[in-house]
Amino acid sequence: MGARLGTGHPRMHDIICLPELRSSAVPEPVTWYDVLGVTRGASAVTLRRAHDERLLRLRSYVTLVSAAARAAAAVEEAWLVLGDPEQRKRYDALLGLRPPITPRRRVTVPDVRGLFYRPSQAVAATAGLRLAVVQLTSNPLPVEGLVVGQSPDPGATLRHRSTLTVQVWHPARDR
Repeated sequence: MGARLGTGHPRMHDIICLPELRSSAVPEPVTWYDVLGVTRGASAVTLRRAHDERLLRLRSYVTLVSAAARAAAAVEEAWLVLGDPEQRKRYDALLGLRPPITPRRRVTVPDVRGLFYRPSQAVAATAGLRLAVVQLTSNPLPVEGLVVGQSPDPGATLRHRSTLTVQVWHPARDR
């Protein structure tokens, strides 16, 4: 942090200024999320970290500036509301917020036809897919099989951890 020459005290603009403390022609409504400087879908760990960081920054200013004291009180009050899951649900309902929807990860199906079984298993695992096997030979030799078909088709988009079914051909044993 910057300090004024000879005083050792931080400059005023280093203080965390809350939106309500700034002058504005049209004031925006300030939420507890704004006070802590987090997004509305923030996890409990993120909320706690933001609370601790804000208070740590404001503690040294509390004796210097009354605005910093008000800001520290606002941070503490925001934590009291957002730190408790039940109070946070009520507060989010008051704001009209819905719980955040986490996007599901999508993956593109790789082409594993023409590979032997073990390399196709590695390719599927790298892509984030599980592998299911259909053996096409009834009495196969104990050698690694060749992937001759797959479902879904290469290039299709699936959810992460979906199943890729492969058809594996083994040479038949002579009777």
